[in-house]
Amino acid sequence: MKRTILIYFSFIVFCFSCDNRTALEIYKEELIIPEFEGIVDSTELWKGGGLVVSLKEKKETVGITNDNSILKEIKKGDFFKKLPNSNKCYIKRGDSIFYFDCVSLKRLDEKTKDSLREVKQWDRNKINHWVMYRISDVNR
Repeated sequence: MKRTILIYFSFIVFCFSCDNRTALEIYKEELIIPEFEGIVDSTELWKGGGLVVSLKEKKETVGITNDNSILKEIKKGDFFKKLPNSNKCYIKRGDSIFYFDCVSLKRLDEKTKDSLREVKQWDRNKINHWVMYRISDVNR
């Protein structure tokens, strides 16, 4: 009986606590707008393709929704940066850099995908492979 009441209470609280944001608003506010940078402390892959990167100094976690091949590239001790107001992320290790999209647009519904196309992204030929680091390349 107590368990049933707890379940109903939890459901009611959940329903009233939702702020009814659209998927586009959530992506923009939580994944596109913020800027993060720091040394990678740990990574965790979540079901559904979400990746959480924990940064040492900032005590922050960064959510990335890309395929899990990105997880194989990010190692503890790498420098991680997510550029503000963009879909641009990169990791730097030694003299090499790996550019990738923070959010994989191919999994999104068409309406959300079309709305996010205006967001700054890396050149498609530049992403998902290691290249030699050049300072001039990062800010493009």
